Amino acid sequence: MKPGSSQTEYEYEENRQLAGILSMLIWISWGVYLVVLATALIFKDWKLTAATLAGSALLLIPLELLKRQRLRSSSVLVVLFTIVTVTVIATIGQGIRDLAMLAFPLIFIFAGQALNRNFYWLSISLSLAAVCWLALGEIYGGFLPKPFEGGISTWIYLILITFILLVAAIAVDTLAINTRNSLDQARREVTQRKHAENELALSERKYRTVHETMRDGFCSAAMDGSILESNEIYRTMLGYSETELSQLTYMDITPEKWHALEADILENQVLKRGHSTVYQKEYRKKDGTLFPVELQTVLLRGEDGSPCGMWAVVRDITERKLAEEHLKRSEAMLKEMGITAKVGAWKVDLGSMEQTWTEEIYLTLEVDGSHHPSVGKGIEFFAPASRPVIEKAFQRAVEHNEPFDLELEFISAKGTHKWVHIIGRRDIENNDIHGIFQDITERAQAQAALRDSEYFVKGILDSLTAHIAVLDDKGVIVAVNEAWRKFAKENNSPQSTDYLGINYLNVCQSAMRQGESVADQVDLGIRAVLNGTRSQFTTEYPCDSPTQQRWFCMTVVPQHRPRRGVIVIHEDITERKQGQQSLQSLNIALQTSLVREKELARTDQLTGIKNRRHLFECAEHEFEVAARYQKPLSVLMFDIDHFKKVNDAFGHAIGDQMLQALTAVTRNCLRTADVIGRYGGEEFIILMPMTKAEKAYVLAERIREDVSALSLARPNGIVRITLSIGIVEIRPSESVEDVFRRADNAMYTAKQNGRNRTEVGDSQQGLIPANQLSDPSKDLT
Repeated sequence: MKPGSSQTEYEYEENRQLAGILSMLIWISWGVYLVVLATALIFKDWKLTAATLAGSALLLIPLELLKRQRLRSSSVLVVLFTIVTVTVIATIGQGIRDLAMLAFPLIFIFAGQALNRNFYWLSISLSLAAVCWLALGEIYGGFLPKPFEGGISTWIYLILITFILLVAAIAVDTLAINTRNSLDQARREVTQRKHAENELALSERKYRTVHETMRDGFCSAAMDGSILESNEIYRTMLGYSETELSQLTYMDITPEKWHALEADILENQVLKRGHSTVYQKEYRKKDGTLFPVELQTVLLRGEDGSPCGMWAVVRDITERKLAEEHLKRSEAMLKEMGITAKVGAWKVDLGSMEQTWTEEIYLTLEVDGSHHPSVGKGIEFFAPASRPVIEKAFQRAVEHNEPFDLELEFISAKGTHKWVHIIGRRDIENNDIHGIFQDITERAQAQAALRDSEYFVKGILDSLTAHIAVLDDKGVIVAVNEAWRKFAKENNSPQSTDYLGINYLNVCQSAMRQGESVADQVDLGIRAVLNGTRSQFTTEYPCDSPTQQRWFCMTVVPQHRPRRGVIVIHEDITERKQGQQSLQSLNIALQTSLVREKELARTDQLTGIKNRRHLFECAEHEFEVAARYQKPLSVLMFDIDHFKKVNDAFGHAIGDQMLQALTAVTRNCLRTADVIGRYGGEEFIILMPMTKAEKAYVLAERIREDVSALSLARPNGIVRITLSIGIVEIRPSESVEDVFRRADNAMYTAKQNGRNRTEVGDSQQGLIPANQLSDPSKDLT
């Protein structure tokens, strides 16, 4: 069991120490038994051998209990089995009883650490009984002889051993008590510390929870006004990040016209009373916009009682101010409406059944003031379909005091069809029914036009091949087009046919749990468009049907009217994707071909090394690097001796094989930085950066000797070749052609001097004698 489980830290430490003590006692016992077993085998004492093996086997039981964390049972069995085994061994063995009795103090020490007090003193009693048994057996000759004589010596020996055992037992018991007391103290300290840490963590969580979840802004500031801490609401309110706010003072975000007021509040309220009253002022956002806030400031004091900072709870009251302004405008508008509004009022006296209209109703019904209104005449203005509705509503208002709020069609005196919003309720005290009468013809016409527009838009959407769905601000599908329905039906969708009412975001999250990686991207994209952090979201994804592989392009755009939400468009782009994939495959093939052609243009086809043109390009680069850094560079040019005779005697195919073999041998001798190329025919050039002629000579001789060892058996003889090699170092401002020309001269000097040799050209003296060059057997490095 480990810390952090149901055990405390103290219990874990105590168990860990106990397990170590038990393991040590078991292994020490096995070590002693091993020595006893070896002694028994040497002297062929089979009883002792059997007793030792049995005692060793018994210790496997507490060892298994130890592995299963049953420490108390394991500790009792370890001590018990050890005492019994030592007693039996001492009884049977010759000359080892003294050693056995001296082993009991060691057992006491381990027992004192591993057992509680009751079991410990029980083990002491068993051990003393074992000692007495062994001593009495010695005194009265019950055992085999041992290497000392006399009863007095034995009694003295017994008294000393007993005294030692008692002293060891008392000391170990004292040690065990002290150890347990220390562990108890440690347990109490750990418990207190854990309690303090938990209380601190709880307090901090409460503070953080209040700090981050409060609906108002919160900030703290030093006495010089610098902002020290703020919550997310406060930062969002101002548009600053936490780092930006830490570089400002509260005066920086307060318009100058409020500075005097705030200074007065700080001096006369905060510093005197410890807090301010709730007051209003303005803040300046990061973009310069001013907005009203309401706040209260509280003073913070240090341990010495002096002011050390302030904190404030700030509320953005922009909406409240707007509401107050709106209320003022509404009151003014209502007052004006009382004079100029066209909303009419009506009343029916239930006693006389007489009806009263305001002027606006006469205008709406297009009748003059001579018209005498009544309930019957008033109902006649409603269209035939609306008359039963208003009659029923009027009757229920009379009989059951039920108010009504209806939108009905009526026909004016001039035959104009209009729509009216009529509201009525019964006034029992005055025994009448009264209400308002408002012409809503324009609104009804607008609604009808909107319905026509919706049908028109729906027709257009249904004619599109793209799959389109409209989601509200919660992600719920409120409309889909015919292509969407058709796709769902063709792909055996388990959802309803129209998908209306299904939360698209929940569908995405369900797909995410099933391992669909694109669902996570779609979910985040839709949410980003919904919350306004993105103006549009687009992604392409594969969507395989049961019969074919397909690709779709998903586009999400915001919708602001008539409701806030998003429009999700899925467009089938399978043909475009297939075209792109075909084009990509062609581009890869073309690039591969171009790389291959470029490599072929720079490589000698027979030998696989650089051709003449590429060799010159590499030489130009290496010469420039050597000149820039003033480093040596050697050039080797070699030619196959009498190569024409090889071609004439064995054929050009054999000659080509020898050229390939020569190239392979040479490349094996080169370093990574060295460059080899075919200069022409059987002539080759090697560029050796950072190498002087003496070192190049070593490589040249190695190549020459390895090539000389080449042979190719043919029916008409054995083919062998040799090389003539010329070496030069480049000179400052020397061209590639000039260096190659000097190398060629050195190579022909080697041919003139007998071929199958290496000559080094010198810039002042022509050629360097071979006896002045390095030993060819030495390594190039």
